[in-house]
Amino acid sequence: MRALYRKKEAPLRDLVMMSLLPTTGMKVSELLALRKEDFLLSEDVVLVRNRNGARRAPIMPSIKTYVKEHIRRLRDGEQAFSLSRRQVLNISHKYSMIVLQRRIRLDDWRHAYALRIVDTIKDPAKCRVLLGHKGLGLSKVYMEALGKDLTDELIRAIDR
Repeated sequence: MRALYRKKEAPLRDLVMMSLLPTTGMKVSELLALRKEDFLLSEDVVLVRNRNGARRAPIMPSIKTYVKEHIRRLRDGEQAFSLSRRQVLNISHKYSMIVLQRRIRLDDWRHAYALRIVDTIKDPAKCRVLLGHKGLGLSKVYMEALGKDLTDELIRAIDR
């Protein structure tokens, strides 16, 4: 995405959006609810709000400059991404086809993030906080899914 932006084949808004989705685990509704003041750049976090409250998602160092530039262009109180869910879906499909050669569903960005978190941290309580889940149930589902995937991979690798 950064290469597309540098070649002026993708606008800054799309670069920031397509960088935040896979690195924060935001739902599309959370992304679309973001306002300028939700970006706490001095702390390198974005406040992700939903009906369960708010969580702090880190802004990856590799995208901080682009996020800062995008946010600088916004007025106080302005939405960070003034788009519809359908527009975000179309943007996701467009760039996932260009970069990954396949269409990625919007929820897949969150699921991929969740699996990375669960695989790395392995503590359901910490995963729950990072993913913004109300209870431990969903975090445990991701952990179980990851365990099954690893078991299947191990069986395929050994049973050749």
